Amino acid sequence: QAWSKALQNAKASGVHAEHHVKKKTTTSGGGFGTNGVSLDEAKKILPISTDDTKEQMLAKFDRAFAKNDDVSFYLQSKLFRAKETLGKEVFGMTEEEASADPRKKKRTKEEDQEEDQEGHQKS
Repeated sequence: QAWSKALQNAKASGVHAEHHVKKKTTTSGGGFGTNGVSLDEAKKILPISTDDTKEQMLAKFDRAFAKNDDVSFYLQSKLFRAKETLGKEVFGMTEEEASADPRKKKRTKEEDQEEDQEGHQKS
């Protein structure tokens, strides 16, 4: 009986400890998540000036990301996380906007129509 009580206490304290660890690693308050980077680190990875707009930051990101295409996935990951942090904390971007996949080009209506026509021709 003592053993089962000790086991229950250990499980309870383990869950409690995990909860506190997760709370400390959120991105709110300028901290960093398990995959994110702090605001200070983001500014070192993707330097921006106080005058830069969101579009200028995204253009810098796009250039740096493209330079590392097929070179360093690690650097691309760091750039992406820096863009997320800067986008949300400096430029007020939404989570969805800041986390948009840079490899996916926005499609135009013409491209969608062409693909639809090709699909109908194959059928």
